[in-house]
Amino acid sequence: MDIVFSYPNQVFISLFLAFVFGVIATFKPSFAFYTVCLFLPAYILRIRGTVIPTNILELLIVMTVMGWLGYSLGHRKTRQNSQGEGIYLPDKHFLLGSGLIVVGAFVSLAVSKNEFFLQGAGIFKGFIIEPIVFSIVLYSAVRQKLVSEENIIKALVWSASIVAIVSLIGSFIPSLEFWTYDNRLQGFYLSPNHLAMYLAPIIPLAIAQAVSRFASARDLSICISRSGKGFLALMTLIGLPLAGILLLLIVLFLTKSFGAWLALAAAAITALFIWRKSFNPKVILPGGLILSLIFGFIFREELAGFLLNPERSSWASRFQIWSAALAILKDNPLLGIGLGTFQEYYLAYQKYFSPYLEWAVPQPHNLILAFWLQTGMIGLIGFLWLVINFFARFYKIVKTIPHQSLQHGAGRAAIVCAVVMVLVQGSVDTTIWKNDLATLFFILINLF
Repeated sequence: MDIVFSYPNQVFISLFLAFVFGVIATFKPSFAFYTVCLFLPAYILRIRGTVIPTNILELLIVMTVMGWLGYSLGHRKTRQNSQGEGIYLPDKHFLLGSGLIVVGAFVSLAVSKNEFFLQGAGIFKGFIIEPIVFSIVLYSAVRQKLVSEENIIKALVWSASIVAIVSLIGSFIPSLEFWTYDNRLQGFYLSPNHLAMYLAPIIPLAIAQAVSRFASARDLSICISRSGKGFLALMTLIGLPLAGILLLLIVLFLTKSFGAWLALAAAAITALFIWRKSFNPKVILPGGLILSLIFGFIFREELAGFLLNPERSSWASRFQIWSAALAILKDNPLLGIGLGTFQEYYLAYQKYFSPYLEWAVPQPHNLILAFWLQTGMIGLIGFLWLVINFFARFYKIVKTIPHQSLQHGAGRAAIVCAVVMVLVQGSVDTTIWKNDLATLFFILINLF
């Protein structure tokens, strides 16, 4: 559900406020960074009537980067690193991987058909360049101690919580049409899967934030007794974080997104692997059985549909989409088909398959296929390089996480679990290929 600002006064006010935000970012970059993390879903507020179509999230990112650059250059004499620049860059593996993605996307855009060029250029700008640049700048800001990882996580959790609250409240207002025809909650997104793809990876971050708050009170009883407001202190310290996690889980449940819950199960397995020495094996098996029962209950209708009518199930539709995507790849293996062109190619390849179960398919419902098709082999190699390097770093420190302070260790583990969720959900949906999801992914990769 996009909201378009196209009248001259709307465009002027939007650009003026963006300019004011940029000025604030120059003097208070931390405010700008946290604002971007909080307003990732603001890409639905689109601005037309400008030379280059844009949206509120893109304006926030551009102004934040410019403000940070002005701040860093203005303070370069007082904030110098070992290289004397006052600006930090991520490790070479991130720069190589993201650079290959940019090159692959640019080449794919350059060879795409003329009628798709403007659409592809918008995707190149909003899904690739801006998220990567913002994550690099955010990395430097963390190293400059302008922002903290803990507060970035807080902003992301607040963002997801606000989205969940708005979606839940809006679900009771029929005119907003927050429900799909098959009774799935989509909120103000275009589909329930889009809502689930944004909320799901933030759940581990919310859990880590709750753990951090619990651990920050050395003695909960003393904390409560000293406050003189026992119930209020208890609710603030424990109730609010737990309520936030419960809220996210409820909304995720209402989306009925199989991929999201599959990703959540993968995140739980990852957490068990990290703290495997802290759990009793006798508890893990019953817990797994209980989670399996819950999983089966949530998707009982989908499972019944798959068993009773497999030819018309959502899985049958996915297999059709993947088969068509592979056929397209067979004809375009090196450079792909260009950015944002899958829908047209998908429809053109209908003649090679039985009638499609789904016709409106802008993405191939798989991350590997999406990168390969839209950025060619170069971009796919870059994406795989990022993922492999991320897990290589994780493997090096996995044994140390349980021995770190609870706050820091939980934060490290949560970021790993969140990335795992993005990738697992990306096996059946196209995560990352949206403004908010791309920015979130590169933030997570660079935070670890």
